[in-house]
Amino acid sequence: MRKLYFATTNNFKLKQAKEIFDGILEIEGVKLDLVEIQTLDQELISKHKAKQAFEILKQPVIVDDAGIFIEKYNQFPGVMTHHVCEGLGIENLSCLFNDNDKAQFRSVITYIDNEKEITVCGSIDGVIIKRDTSQIDSRNPFSSLFKVPEVNKFMHDLDSDELKLYSHRGMALKQLKEKIINI
Repeated sequence: MRKLYFATTNNFKLKQAKEIFDGILEIEGVKLDLVEIQTLDQELISKHKAKQAFEILKQPVIVDDAGIFIEKYNQFPGVMTHHVCEGLGIENLSCLFNDNDKAQFRSVITYIDNEKEITVCGSIDGVIIKRDTSQIDSRNPFSSLFKVPEVNKFMHDLDSDELKLYSHRGMALKQLKEKIINI
């Protein structure tokens, strides 16, 4: 079976990719020290990280840039989601939102090898719901606050099958699978 590297340190992302590519490609996570350019263009960030990863590995690789985009804050925090979560902490983060604030989770994944570069985007619209801090996963707080209307569940509570259907990353990975299956 062909191997595809996934430049990530996030075990949840890696697990999701392995499930979607199961039986098609062997997905191997790899920790790389990649520079993230400072821009609000999520696609540009994903492509830049993928090019760096390929230069290091010289093997087919994917990278994922994900974030939450909140309507009332003009799509903030977007590409800065990780830094905002880290900087503010859960309690301060919760103060920024009201119940039912409209938001979108978005994942941009770029595949690159020595011949092709493919970028796909998956997104899901939902709402932010305030919760007690004890109910919030500190590693990924927005997944505990983001409610997926189609299933009336928080993103954090979706099972593997629901994630394939309703998560931004699941949608992007399925698109990518269709595009690279015959490469």
